[in-house]
Amino acid sequence: MSYFLVFVGGGLGAGSRLFLSNILRDLSIFGFAASTLLINILGCFLIGVLMGNDIFSSKPLYLFLGVGFLGSFTTFSTFTKEAILFYEQIGVTESFLYLIMTFSLCLFSTYLSYRYF
Repeated sequence: MSYFLVFVGGGLGAGSRLFLSNILRDLSIFGFAASTLLINILGCFLIGVLMGNDIFSSKPLYLFLGVGFLGSFTTFSTFTKEAILFYEQIGVTESFLYLIMTFSLCLFSTYLSYRYF
């Protein structure tokens, strides 16, 4: 049953990420695509909400939402790929700005939602 929960949650998370990526495809911040950044911030916010409401004390909900849905919804591998491409195509300053924005905004989003939602 554990694998099934992760499988279904992961499929829904990946589908949701694709859906939002398509909606945000043309949005640009400082010259780079903003979809991955915004999806990661949203995913961090959602995991904070789940943590703050003790949802993860339920193993099935943890597997479905935490490991499955949010594990496939957030896009750390895409984030690192984009950081390298930004470095190569746009420049060092923009690449580091993207890294700093992602880390700081995602960490802040998780903390904010964990503490207040």
